[in-house]
Amino acid sequence: EREQENAALQHCIEREIFESNFLSPINCGLKEGGLKVLDVGCELGTWLFEMSSDFPNCTFIGVDIAPTPFTVKPNNVDFVTLVDVTNGLPFKDESFDFIFIRNVFFLIY
Repeated sequence: EREQENAALQHCIEREIFESNFLSPINCGLKEGGLKVLDVGCELGTWLFEMSSDFPNCTFIGVDIAPTPFTVKPNNVDFVTLVDVTNGLPFKDESFDFIFIRNVFFLIY
């Protein structure tokens, strides 16, 4: 539980520092909708939930090695859990328009 609280706090701090949930020129595409977005190492899905609310016409997929505790989620969000990204991802090449990766590299050794 403490780890979940720390992850949520870290997300809020980074969002405030960067004044955004991401740093990329893809904002126009997200506003238009129809994009498919992958969050690698999504943890609790905090970023996914915020982005799905900001861009309701896009699809958001989160992958993480740990299971997510959510049974209720936005319609445009899905989770694929128990994925060890060091062994590759369970998606075909070029399946996503935007891939978001944050804090995963610290966990891979």
